[in-house]
Amino acid sequence: MKTPLTLSLRLLDRLAKNDLIQLAKRTTMNGRLVQAAKKVLAGGHYVSASVGEALAVTVRTGVDKLPHERLSDREYEVLCLIASGKTVSSIAESINLSVTTISTYRARILEKMNLKNNAELTRYALQHGLVV
Repeated sequence: MKTPLTLSLRLLDRLAKNDLIQLAKRTTMNGRLVQAAKKVLAGGHYVSASVGEALAVTVRTGVDKLPHERLSDREYEVLCLIASGKTVSSIAESINLSVTTISTYRARILEKMNLKNNAELTRYALQHGLVV
């Protein structure tokens, strides 16, 4: 049995929805607000262009990936070499790059992976099976 209060609330809800749609039609937003309101009122989801762009960037940058999966190929190589116990100078010599370049790679790896030193880097690599 529907009470007068329930009927009144339903009527207010419908009026509010209709008022929202009417107001949106009068705006100069080229119908985007109308489109969003219709989609939401129909039970769907609406994502603006700016939010869609942010989502695309998130997907493209691989936020859901493991930290080592976001490294470049060279950074990954340096990570594995450091984790296997090699020094920066021996890595530089073995792959024909300068010590400064390898140090830069090491700094980028630590930053991207949110690690503080070689010990943490080595522990991470062992935990994830990157070195044996």
